Amino acid sequence: LGIIAGLVSILFAVSLMATRNFFTVKLPDWLDPIIGSILACGVILVAVLITGPQLTIAGMGYEVINFLAENPQPILILVILLFSKLFASSFVVAGRVSGGVLASSLFVGAMLGSVFGEIFHPENVAAFMVLGMGAVLAATTNTPVATCVMMLEMSLSFDLVIPLVICITVSYLVSAGTSLYEGQKISRDDESVDFYASTNILPDSKVDLRKSTGDENIFDTDMNAIDRDKIE
Repeated sequence: LGIIAGLVSILFAVSLMATRNFFTVKLPDWLDPIIGSILACGVILVAVLITGPQLTIAGMGYEVINFLAENPQPILILVILLFSKLFASSFVVAGRVSGGVLASSLFVGAMLGSVFGEIFHPENVAAFMVLGMGAVLAATTNTPVATCVMMLEMSLSFDLVIPLVICITVSYLVSAGTSLYEGQKISRDDESVDFYASTNILPDSKVDLRKSTGDENIFDTDMNAIDRDKIE
């Protein structure tokens, strides 16, 4: 499970970067959210037509995860949910639509764990969902320790600590440092003097704590600091 989770995480990152590069090169900025929304809605619609409205990939997906933990589904349905969520999330994030990758990583991991559970241990699908969520999230965010703690707190399944640590460690090593957040860094076009100048909060302020006397402001700056008389 850890090995497959690491490979799925790499696929997730590659999909996100590929769609983001396509949007950046082929489309103007104002068109990105429109195309991203259309493509994501198309994937969601197709998935709903196949799996049914109760298993929609829209939103966080926590309701679907809880439903699948108690109601087993065919493996084909789980695979469709996994890949549809993966590609829909890529379109949303790459298209600069409001959305993130953390909940998507949990959903993809839960579907992957469900597939493994249905194949190897149908009576313990919920446990495999927890392992899959932790493995995929750790690999996509490069946070193995935090993910392990998070999954134990979310599931309260402390008896899974050893298999969870193993799955997270393996997936993290397989992913080899691949992260979904690489696609959300500042692009090279933005890394210019004008960009960093626009983020400089105090471009002209000069602070010298050594020049403080009884008759002047506490801070020797171009800003209006608090007078010492007002403090006294």
